[in-house]
Amino acid sequence: NAEYMGKKFVTSIAGLENFPNIKVKDLCSALSKKFACTASFIKQSGEVDLQGDVGVDLVYFLIDNYDIPKDSCRLIDKTVKKKKNEETNQPPPQNQKKKKKKKKKK
Repeated sequence: NAEYMGKKFVTSIAGLENFPNIKVKDLCSALSKKFACTASFIKQSGEVDLQGDVGVDLVYFLIDNYDIPKDSCRLIDKTVKKKKNEETNQPPPQNQKKKKKKKKKK
């Protein structure tokens, strides 16, 4: 899944404990080289986190190189899109009175 954290995306891989043939250290090294990003193993959650939004490419990489069945892979998008006013840290625009148009004399 990919999460938007500030100005960076973080892609996480969960469920690797179901594949005992995968060595997490070797996987992190291969992912770092393939996607030119940092890949780290989080012991508390058992997930591998990658810096960057590499979701679709990651799925095909795991299927092709680690023999993970396609039905075991799911992409979950956890991004939270900010509203326009939240991004710019500006208050919402005030209701402004419309100016009346002057009628032309004939």
